[in-house]
Amino acid sequence: MTYQQPTRVAEIVDAVKELATNTVELAKAELTPAAKKATVGGGLFAAAATFALHALWMILIAVALLVGWLYQAYTSLTTWPAFIWGFVTVAIISLLIAAILALIGAKKIEKIKKPEATIAEINTTVNEISALMKKSDGSSDLPWIEPNYETEVTKN
Repeated sequence: MTYQQPTRVAEIVDAVKELATNTVELAKAELTPAAKKATVGGGLFAAAATFALHALWMILIAVALLVGWLYQAYTSLTTWPAFIWGFVTVAIISLLIAAILALIGAKKIEKIKKPEATIAEINTTVNEISALMKKSDGSSDLPWIEPNYETEVTKN
């Protein structure tokens, strides 16, 4: 004599498996195109940034030497202190620019959209499972499953 699972539980298990599979497929479909675009764009950006960084270093050295020359010409500083102050001045200006760019980048990152359809599907799945598990008196066989479940992602 073999033990057979009750029909209700078997249906719930099958429904959960199907919903989980569909949720994973939805997440893949939603995130794969964005990931491909981000990968190609990121690679090209890295290559461009490498070349731009070399040029930027050359320009910054030239500007620091120019500022040092101006310090020497218009102050009583001798050659080495004037050039040192020139490099310090350019370093401070570079740090200010870096801080501004970091703030702009942080604002852009905050605007990245979360996968709304996937989150909605997960919430629907939890609500359906909860509804299936409800007894006629309103109590649940699984008390930890509550309808309208919200994840930390949906609260943000």
